[in-house]
This record gives sequence, C-alpha cells and structure tokens, in this order.
Amino acid sequence: MRTLRRGFFRAAGFIVVAGGTAAACLGMVCAVARAQTPVPAQSTAKSDTGSARPPEGDPYPASLDFGTGLIDIPVAWVSPNSSDFWLSYGAKRIPSPKVANGGAFSYWNGNMALDTHWLNRFDAGVSVYSNNPEWGLFGQLVLLHDGDLASFLPAVAVGARNVGPDTHEERFLIGTDVTVDSLGHQHEITPFYFKGFHTSPTLYAVATKTLTFHSAVLSSIGLTIGGGDGLFSQDGNLGAEYNASGTVVKGMFFGARTVSHPTTNTTISLVGENNGFDYNAGVIGGWRGLSLGVYASELEDGTARSPSSLLIYNYRKWNVSFSYSGNFRDVAHGHWLRTQISELEREQQILRADIVQREETISRLQVRLGKLQGGDLGDVTKERQRIEQELEAERQAIERANERLKQLQGEKPQ
Repeated sequence: MRTLRRGFFRAAGFIVVAGGTAAACLGMVCAVARAQTPVPAQSTAKSDTGSARPPEGDPYPASLDFGTGLIDIPVAWVSPNSSDFWLSYGAKRIPSPKVANGGAFSYWNGNMALDTHWLNRFDAGVSVYSNNPEWGLFGQLVLLHDGDLASFLPAVAVGARNVGPDTHEERFLIGTDVTVDSLGHQHEITPFYFKGFHTSPTLYAVATKTLTFHSAVLSSIGLTIGGGDGLFSQDGNLGAEYNASGTVVKGMFFGARTVSHPTTNTTISLVGENNGFDYNAGVIGGWRGLSLGVYASELEDGTARSPSSLLIYNYRKWNVSFSYSGNFRDVAHGHWLRTQISELEREQQILRADIVQREETISRLQVRLGKLQGGDLGDVTKERQRIEQELEAERQAIERANERLKQLQGEKPQ
C-alpha cells in the first residue's frame, strides 16, 4: 500500500511564522502621466540610447515563488545595479487532507528562490518549490525600460518560468508528490489529476508602468499587465475543479502596487493582482534589504473546501513570504574589508607587544649603564658607548612603532 505524503516537510528550515495581515484593493487605471521627481535613493542608470528617461522608482521585492514581482506574477523590471540578488522563501497554506504525523507546518507548502539581476537588462534564478522538493529555472529579459522611447511608455519584458524537469507543475507548484511503499521507501510520482499539465517551460510577456512621487506617504505606483501560457493559462483539463472563477481572459494577468516610506530605511507596499486564475492581495514591509509579505489569495472564492476541487483549489488561502536582498560584489567587498581589518588589528597587537618588549630592554640597558657610569677604563668606556647605541636604537624603534599605530588608528603622523 502506498500513502500520499503531500506537504510533509523534509527540507530543514522550511518553517515560517507570520503574524498580522492586511488587504489592498486591486486597480488598473488607463492614464498617461509624466513621472514626478523620484525618491533620491532610487536613481538609475541612463538608457543605452543615451536619451533621458524617468527613473525606475522603488525596487520590487521577491514574489512568492519566482524572484522579484508582485505576489505571484512577474513585473517588467530589473535592478539597475548589476549583481543584485534576492534570496526568498514563500509559503502557501493548503489545508488539504490531514497528513499523519505531519504537524501544523505540514499544511504549508514552501518554495525557496534565488534571483540574480545583471547589467540592468536581465535576471536569472532558480526556484526550489514544494516540500518534496522539485525545482525549476526562471529568467527575464527587459526589452524596453520604463520611458526608454517616451516618458509615457511602460517597461516591456519577456521571460520564462519552470524551466526544468518537472513538467507537470500547476499554479501552486505541487505537481510532484511523494509516496511511501509498504517497506517504508519514498518515491516521487505525478498524481493522475496533475498529468494533464505541461508547463515546462512557461513563457510570458509583461509590461509595467511606474509613476513616482516625491512623498513619504506615496512614493510610487506601479501598474502591470501581461500574458503567458503554462502556469498562467493551463488548467490540466480539470476545468472548474481547478478554477471555478477569477479568470478574466485566459492567460492574462495584471496587478498594481503602491509604495510608502514611513522612514528613510523602511517601506510599506500594498499589492493586488490577478494571476490568470485568482485575485490576490496583501501587504509587504521592508527594512534594509529584508522584507516580509502577508497575502490572501483566491479572494473571489469562499472558505469552504470541496472534494470536487481536490480539497486544494477554489477556497481562500493565506500566504507569507520572506526575502533578503543584497549585492554579490558588496558581500565580497565586505568580506575583504573584514579580512583587512582583522589583519590590521593583528598588526596593532604585534606592534604593542613589540613596544612593551623594547621598553623592558631599555630598562635593563639603563640599569647596566648606571653601573658603568663611574668607570674610566677603556673597556668600560667601550661597553658604555655600545649600551648607549643600543638604547638609541630601541628608542627609535619604539618611535617608529608608535607612528605606525597612529596610522592604523587613523591619526596623522607628526
């Protein structure tokens, strides 16, 4: 007999504790407006054509599954700083049939992703999704930046998701399951109800327009619309069992984001989207490269679970995400600085120990010199001169050591 182990945690560290929630209204507006002065910290590089364009505004944090974006959908944006990266963990609560010995966290399906951005033009990353786990590559190429050709034109990008061996993934990325046979051995399988999905790779195109404002209350507004196949459009021939409502146009997704800056180093973002199947909304808080998001998904559905939807789809769910963003070069430079500081500290310790030792040598030489002061014999005179030369050499060595210490401590040598 084989037992399904959906959602059972095998990867260490797949635990997220989230508190608090908020919801944001979804809106798409058709307006053309010239971008206002952005927050100074968000300036960006000039376009390849050399023409001026509006700055790209506030950076986007990591999404639930595939690098930077809104909640579940991509945006046409790449960091202006080459070698920036986002390391993220996202989890969706799917209280499907109770898992034996699974514990409270067996209901959370967790995904991890590493997203890297390069040359202000493209990003590439890998996502390890579901608790079994599976994996897939993803990436995006920005064809036009926001305002490249004209200030009112959006950024445009094309990209791919789920590029890898797991071809039967659906929008929750749980297309591969784990079974346990009668001998206790685990095996990965594709459940029969997921065999109709063929989502590797998933291709998409997306456009994003950002309006920036010089205000702490409202720093920027971002509007996104796009379309794709695979994860954005396929229902695996399950029909209403997979998605009873929420699709506006097959394969089309859209969303919006507002960003506020309560303080210099903190951000609060309200996000809403339709990922092709569901309406999702939530709030993201950021501080110095760290971000925490709390979202409600499938807002168009109620809370009742139905066996006809496999106890997985067509009911409201909670989601959380946590990410850290940094820059590979800064991390490497920081490591080099820490190494250099350690070497300088060791040099200071050696210099101080050398000064103490030389001061002890001077004290011994002065004692010997005092005993020879009254002698007039030639040998005594020579010995006294030798000791005086050694004393002068030790004093000069101490002076050089003190000057080097001042340099290491940032003081100007005299």
